[in-house]
Amino acid sequence: MCGAGAAVGAAAAAAAAAAAAAAGSASASLRCWCRRRRGRRRRRRRLLLRSWRTQA
Repeated sequence: MCGAGAAVGAAAAAAAAAAAAAAGSASASLRCWCRRRRGRRRRRRRLLLRSWRTQA
């Protein structure tokens, strides 16, 4: 049960991220993902966001 729930949650998160990227708010989804993965490195996240914006 727990494994299935985690898989469903991961799939839902991936779908939400894909929908946000398709909608054009990829920066917000990336910000949320970065905060969830590593919430203490905020300076690096800002630099990564700036680099991604310049690439896109």
